[in-house]
Amino acid sequence: MTAASAEPRERWTQLAILALGTLLAMAPSFSGAAVAPLLREEWTVGALELPFLTVVVQLGFAVGAIGLAAIGAPDVVPGPRLFAAGALLAAVANLGFGLVATDPGSAVPFRLVTGAALAAAYPVAMMLAAGWFRRERGLAIGVVNGALTVGVALPLLFRAVGAYAGLDWRAVIVAASVAAVAGAILVGVFVRPGPLEVRAPRFSPSIAAAAFREPSVRLASLGYFGHMWELFAMWTWVPIFLLASFTAAGQA
Repeated sequence: MTAASAEPRERWTQLAILALGTLLAMAPSFSGAAVAPLLREEWTVGALELPFLTVVVQLGFAVGAIGLAAIGAPDVVPGPRLFAAGALLAAVANLGFGLVATDPGSAVPFRLVTGAALAAAYPVAMMLAAGWFRRERGLAIGVVNGALTVGVALPLLFRAVGAYAGLDWRAVIVAASVAAVAGAILVGVFVRPGPLEVRAPRFSPSIAAAAFREPSVRLASLGYFGHMWELFAMWTWVPIFLLASFTAAGQA
C-alpha cells in the first residue's frame, strides 16, 4: 500500500462537516460577552461581574477537559456522540443563561456548565480530524482551530443582526444555542471516527505530575498558558480599539 492510497478518501468531506459543526457548536462560548453592554443596562452589576461571566466559561472548559480525561470518556464514547452530547448540553446551559438567569449570580452556573460542556466538543473535534489525516494532519487541525476562532465570534454577528432588527439580548443567546444544536446534529449524524484514529491511554495524575516536573514540558505548558492569555485579551480589546478608531474618524 502506497502512502497516497493510505489516505482515506472521505477525509476532506469529513473535515468540512466537522469544521462547520465545530464553528456552530462553539457559538455559546462568548455569547455572554456579546451581550454584555445590554446586560449592563438591564442588570445591576459591578465592574467585574460581567467580565467574570466570560472568565467562568474558560474555567468550566478547563474543569470539563480535566474531568473527561480523568474518566477516560473520549476512549469509551465514540467521538461524534461525545461531541454532539457536549454541544447539546452547551446549548441547553446557554438557554438557561438567556431565559432563566436574572443577574450575574444566577448566570454563573449556566456559564460554567456551558464551558464544561464545550470541552467535549472542540478537543474531540481535533481528535476526530486527526483520525482522518496522516500527511495533512497539521492542516486538518488548523482548519478545526480556525473553525473554533470563527465560531466563538458568532454571537457578535448575531448581536449585530439583532441590533438592526431591534431584538433584545435574549434573542442573541437563543440564536447561539440554535447554532450549537445544529452543530451537534451535523457532527453526531454525519461525522464518523477516522481509520487512523488512535486511542490515547487513560489519564494518570502521577504521569501528568511527572511530566510537568520535566523543565521542557513545564516551560512549554507555561508558554501556552501565556499564549492563551494574550489571545483572549486580543479578542477582547480589538473591538474596543476599532470602536475608538471609528469614533475618532467621526463615524457612529
